[in-house]
Amino acid sequence: MSDPFDPAPRLPPPPPPWQRPFQSPNPGWTPGWQVPDAAPSPVVSGSTSGKARAAMILGLISIVAFATFVVPVLALVFGLIGLAEVRRGRRGKRMAVTGIVLGALGIIGFAIVIVVAVNKEIDQRITSIADLEVGTCYDIPNASTGQVQIADIEEVDCAASHTGEAFYTGRLDASESYPGETEVQLSAGRECIDEPWTEYLGSPYPGDYELYTLYPQKLAWKVTRGAFACLVIDPNLDDLVGSVRDG
Repeated sequence: MSDPFDPAPRLPPPPPPWQRPFQSPNPGWTPGWQVPDAAPSPVVSGSTSGKARAAMILGLISIVAFATFVVPVLALVFGLIGLAEVRRGRRGKRMAVTGIVLGALGIIGFAIVIVVAVNKEIDQRITSIADLEVGTCYDIPNASTGQVQIADIEEVDCAASHTGEAFYTGRLDASESYPGETEVQLSAGRECIDEPWTEYLGSPYPGDYELYTLYPQKLAWKVTRGAFACLVIDPNLDDLVGSVRDG
C-alpha cells in the first residue's frame, strides 16, 4: 500500500535491456541483411532519334555525291544533336556517330577541293613576262595607255575576243645595268619585227596588224633577266577574234 504522505508516486522499474522491444530508427525497416538495390539502368525507348537518322543520310550524301559545304555541316550538327538525344534515352547511337564521322570527312574533303582549286588558279595566273607563251592569246587591260600590270594580263581562248596574240618571246642582255625604258622597248621591238614576225604571220611587218611589246621595267630588269614578249594586235587596238595565223 502506497504511502499517502509520499509526494511522488513510484513507477515500476524498467525492464532489463535484453527485454526492451527493438525500435528501428527507420520506420518500416525490418531486422536482417539488407541488399541495396542495383543502380538504375537508363531506359531506352523503342523510338529512334530522327536527328541521328538524318545525320547518317546527310553524311552519306556528302561523301558519295561530294556535295557542297552545307551538307556535311548539317550531317555533323544533326549527328551531335542525335547523340544528345540518345543519351536521354532514344535509340540511334550508331547512326549519329556515322553522321558525325562522315560529316567531318565531307568538310575535310570540301576544304581540300577549295585549296586545290585556289592553287590551280594561282598557277594559271601570269606573274612574269616569261610566263607568256607563243601561239597563246591574251587580254591586256589598259593596253592603249601603256600602263600595263603583268598580273592583270589574262590568258584567253583565241576563238574569244582578245587584245593580242603572242608570236615571239626572248631575252635582252640583263648582265648590265638597266639602259632605260626607251632603249629596252626599241631593242625588244627590233627583235620582234625581224624574222619572228614574218615566220609567224607569213608576211613582212607590218601588214594588217601592229606590234605590241611587253618588256621589263627597271625594278624587274634583273628579276626577269631581260625577258620580253611580242604580240600581234589590231592597229586600232580593237579586239581580235581568232588566231592571226588563220586569217
